[in-house]
Amino acid sequence: MSKNKLLLLSIPTSAIVAVLVYLLMGQGSSYLNALPQDVVAVARLNVADFVDGLDFNEAERKQLLVRCAQVDDVSEVGLDLRRPIYGFASQKGDFGVVAAVADDDALSRLCKNYSEKGQVSEIVRQRGYNWTVVKGQWLLAFDSKKALMMGPAVGDAQDQLRSEMVRLLSQDSDESGEGKPLFKRLKSGEALTAVVSPEPELLPSPVRSLLGYFGVHSAADALLSLSLEFDDEELEVKADVLAESDETKDVLREMESALRPLKGQLARYASATPPIWLTANVQGRVLLDKLRQTSARGLLVAFNLVVDADRIVESFDGDLAVELSQIPSSLDLSALSNVSLTAKVASTDFLSKSSSWGNAWIDVEKLSDKAFRLNWETAPLYFGVEDDVFYLGAHPLAAGSSNAHLADEADDIAGKRFFATAEVPALLSPLGPKKNLLPSVVCRLEHLDVAMEKPGEFSLRVTAPKGTNLAKEIFLAP
Repeated sequence: MSKNKLLLLSIPTSAIVAVLVYLLMGQGSSYLNALPQDVVAVARLNVADFVDGLDFNEAERKQLLVRCAQVDDVSEVGLDLRRPIYGFASQKGDFGVVAAVADDDALSRLCKNYSEKGQVSEIVRQRGYNWTVVKGQWLLAFDSKKALMMGPAVGDAQDQLRSEMVRLLSQDSDESGEGKPLFKRLKSGEALTAVVSPEPELLPSPVRSLLGYFGVHSAADALLSLSLEFDDEELEVKADVLAESDETKDVLREMESALRPLKGQLARYASATPPIWLTANVQGRVLLDKLRQTSARGLLVAFNLVVDADRIVESFDGDLAVELSQIPSSLDLSALSNVSLTAKVASTDFLSKSSSWGNAWIDVEKLSDKAFRLNWETAPLYFGVEDDVFYLGAHPLAAGSSNAHLADEADDIAGKRFFATAEVPALLSPLGPKKNLLPSVVCRLEHLDVAMEKPGEFSLRVTAPKGTNLAKEIFLAP
């Protein structure tokens, strides 16, 4: 066969391949074209992976489907649940969800069923899309390829939003927010993950302060990556600070040197059920400089009038743990009766001046060469050194506590840069009768753990009693 004939045959073959690739690629990503360009937060949920991770049997999956969509079969939903569903927030304050459509007739029937129950409006056909209003303030538009829901909006704002949605649904990939850095940061392997470009001025003051500590003063400074995972009696949320600005990167580098990997040495000194217990691996000199820059400075000055607090803190070198019997209302000497502290020390040279400790108002009683009691008007405080561990608290140091939760977490604590645990019942106790307004599963939780794997990488985990399946409690319980 001549070269010309080979060339003529190869042209339609390559054209067919190109068309197939274009159709497959275009069909697979076209629904993402509806993402707004000014997207500031995006979440990705792969429904199939998420449900598989819940470890439900077929009957439980059907029960979940009926509860969420009031249908018996996944095909009756009309959405292509093999592809991820994306939630987003725009800079203008709009929230939305975009999904691929598998069967627009099935989706229309589903909307009609909800319409008969008064939960959505009747479907109308406008501008090439099917339209309905969900719960009176969420606009839903869909065709045979994609579905877009946005809101909340009512009255004239709903008409404006409708025009904006038509524009988004008509976008091509170049106009979409799919090319934004935060979208590219989504982890496709996670069942549920989100990336947020934080707008500090829109957040509560404590969150703004925390972000500011990390050098995040504007949305351009960093991205926040979030993911969620269930594992039997545990639910874990992971949050990573993805530095974009030089200042944020510098702060994370500083934390890298200030917070060293934990050894996990002090859990055995914790009481059986501390309401709050936290630990980090610190260098005393670095810690002392930080304390002098915070509201704890006044407490440090007051303590220095009684003992050589600066030298004590400077001796810390290794794991440090703080236990709170209750959250103090202020940082002064009266708060110390609610605090227990243990810290690994590199030196006990500070004990050489112990004979001069105390003053006219507060007496320091020497119990032994390394053990002391600070006597004052409310309750005594015990402090000293035992086995290279400095301690301060309402009771003498007691090793080998029966804290079952910390014993279970010992291996996980080692290597982290920070770890804190709280007893959920103790956190909920101040709510009193208001606890009855919370979901029953929340009141059954036992522990809340917060950890920093390395600077900027956090995890928050809640734990229910052994044998509990938290996913079933949340999604299937009456």
